[in-house]
Amino acid sequence: MASSIKIIAFLKAELRRRGITYKQMAKQLGLSESAVKHMFSSGNCSLKRLDAIAKILNMEISDIVQFSTEGDKKINQLPKSSEVELANDLTLLVIGYACINHWSIEDIIERYNFSETELIPYLAKLDRMGIISLLANNRIKPLFSNNFSWHPNGPMDQFLKNVVQPRFFESDFSEEDAIRVVKHGDLTEKSRFLIKEKVKSLGDYFDELSYNDRTQKPFSVRQGSSIIVGARNWSFDPFLKLQRETP
Repeated sequence: MASSIKIIAFLKAELRRRGITYKQMAKQLGLSESAVKHMFSSGNCSLKRLDAIAKILNMEISDIVQFSTEGDKKINQLPKSSEVELANDLTLLVIGYACINHWSIEDIIERYNFSETELIPYLAKLDRMGIISLLANNRIKPLFSNNFSWHPNGPMDQFLKNVVQPRFFESDFSEEDAIRVVKHGDLTEKSRFLIKEKVKSLGDYFDELSYNDRTQKPFSVRQGSSIIVGARNWSFDPFLKLQRETP
């Protein structure tokens, strides 16, 4: 059984995600707002009360317990065999992308031309691969950790480099909200390290915004967005040909 601390933490997060206030929850439970606040602050929640909260959230107690413990099971990397499956099956990859970005089945159906019947086998496969946990009522729990990464030069890394990245840079970045920054100059090793750390923090900030936006409704206000920011010790090839050879 998940600890009461984890269950209460999950319930608090779920209420925030759904925009449900303590006052609204209190009304549905037939309690005072102060009683609900005390229940969540003290962690003193009976099984009967937990069952009532679960019904309000349209969940089973088993869902709540599983969601509460899934944070301990998140993965940092997939087996290469799973990466091969994703790279070779565009439909599986699209659905997997949606799932790890906290889309519900309803969200996927709204954006893509799938029926629920067509989606279930793919969701079951993603569950077997360890990418998601498929819970009761076909609720989706993504299992990628914040530190997840593809195998360097593995199937998905090659797919991203050879297929996705070139198409991304086909744009002239003139559309609204697009930006392209190109800088070149001579930097010391220390400065290159500082740039690298700044780029990492930008990636973390993107992940934070994406996670926070997962609850924004209607779903249509969320649009696919990508950033690719790179920095390395590099010179334009034609320039290199003009350089004096090093003895």
